[in-house]
Amino acid sequence: MSQFSVSIATMVLRSGSEIRLPERGITAVVGGNNVGKSSLLSETVAWLGRHRGDLQIPKNVLDRAVLRKRATDDDLLAWLRESGFSLPTGNFAWPGSSPGIEESYVRHLWNGDDEAVGQLLQFFVHRSEAISRAGYATGTGRRENIEQSPTHPMHYLEDDPELLQELSDTCVRIFRIPLTLDRLSNTVSFRIGKTKVPAPPIDAVTKEYRDSLTSLPLLAEQGDGMRSLLGLLLTVMTSSFPIVLVDEPEAFLHPPQAFELGRILGEIAVRREIQIVIATHDRSLIAGLLEAEQQVSIVRLDRSGNVTKASQLNSVEVKSLWSDSVLRYSNALEGLFHHLVVLAEGDDDCRFYRAALDSLDASSAIEIPPSEVLFVPTGGKDGMAKVAKALIALGVRVVATPDLDILDDASKLKSLVMQFGGRWDEIEQDYNNATRIFRSQYVPARKSDVLKALQAVLSSDPDESFDEAAAREVRAQMRINESPWKALKRYGMAAFSSGESHAAALRLLERLDSMGICLVRQGELERFAPSLAVRKGPAWLPAAIAAGAHESEPAKEHLRRIVQSRA
Repeated sequence: MSQFSVSIATMVLRSGSEIRLPERGITAVVGGNNVGKSSLLSETVAWLGRHRGDLQIPKNVLDRAVLRKRATDDDLLAWLRESGFSLPTGNFAWPGSSPGIEESYVRHLWNGDDEAVGQLLQFFVHRSEAISRAGYATGTGRRENIEQSPTHPMHYLEDDPELLQELSDTCVRIFRIPLTLDRLSNTVSFRIGKTKVPAPPIDAVTKEYRDSLTSLPLLAEQGDGMRSLLGLLLTVMTSSFPIVLVDEPEAFLHPPQAFELGRILGEIAVRREIQIVIATHDRSLIAGLLEAEQQVSIVRLDRSGNVTKASQLNSVEVKSLWSDSVLRYSNALEGLFHHLVVLAEGDDDCRFYRAALDSLDASSAIEIPPSEVLFVPTGGKDGMAKVAKALIALGVRVVATPDLDILDDASKLKSLVMQFGGRWDEIEQDYNNATRIFRSQYVPARKSDVLKALQAVLSSDPDESFDEAAAREVRAQMRINESPWKALKRYGMAAFSSGESHAAALRLLERLDSMGICLVRQGELERFAPSLAVRKGPAWLPAAIAAGAHESEPAKEHLRRIVQSRA
């Protein structure tokens, strides 16, 4: 076997952003619509496939791309011969093509510029587009004789039963139906399903087998999703390309199928030791890639005007973040494709704020379309810093909106401030001045104090029924020495009772707003509808929406601060 190895090392954008690609594994390029994902792939192919000195190529997103060559020209020539690109004339070309490239010119191109390899690119880079790849799976003409080298992916499957079985097994994995290769018709093509009659020897084909085979529907007659996916896998699994660029691999697929495709592409990249770069806007595909637990780097593109910038997480960072359950089992990945991500403590918070945002936009159109804002529940305050870290690292605009009582835990707030790029020392004095009244008041109750208080209630008539009145009295006694921090949720900003603490709290919250941390100034979600009979629980949200709490000025003002934060 030859020692040939080639991959894309870097892509440098016109904005100056540099993308470093892992030598093996997958790089996923993500971002919203019209940020330049597809252009990045096409311009990379154009740049690397040009001849030295040729600069007349489109450069809307990409400035330049550089190859990583780990082979001599002799290694390259050996690989070309092993891969079936050698013609009887000694030149090199795809089977069925001529006249090919002379050996001396192959050496010249390989030993030249790492940013321009001309015609050599056709041998080791494949670009797959949604529109064209479905055609690969519809079939091809037969070879003129059995000695002819394969000229189409279908021909490789004719010659390799194990590879054919692998592709059929993959089809079962995704679509729950096997593939059968039609070797009898005038074109080599796939049929969907399995014949009821076992395949006979090639020189003893029976009518029963022919009838069973022709009763199976052709892949060419199936939907776009199935044809596109199998066209992609057919090319990747049968070819020798060390570099594969795929535009929208999830095209025409349902989310579960996109997820499974992501897992399969990750497995193929590792098994075949190739480099795959995909451009996608599908969360399910990304989740599948990450679930495969292979080397995955994520690049997020963002465009402002005509300038496209890139943010990147390398495979080590991605693996570390994906191990966190909050990221793994939430909708946080969808944030890669939104203009703004809002982190809230729970599902009800997200749903209420979504309704309030729609109300705000209806009354006074906001700069960001509500559809471009994603609300992500983080399972409480603890998960906010983790999700923010991942999304901010990829250039996503993130705003966190925890309840006001996050102020009772300085370390938790400090962690959030750091993830949002703020400096704790710049707000520490206001924090201390604002919260001093809560810290100085609290003396934790002793168990003996609580016991005496409960005995005073329950011992007056121990044989009497424990009714609601008695329960209220017990709850009241239990609150005798409760933490003064609870007033933050109960009364919101009104809990800062002194003039000094209130002024410091306002300054603190304004500084936090500017960082992207918008605390709920009412205290907690339920305080947006304080007069509701339902105080908590699953019944609160529908009751609050029915009462129009999401249309109230306090709710809209809170959302206004969120969308204006970090703008």
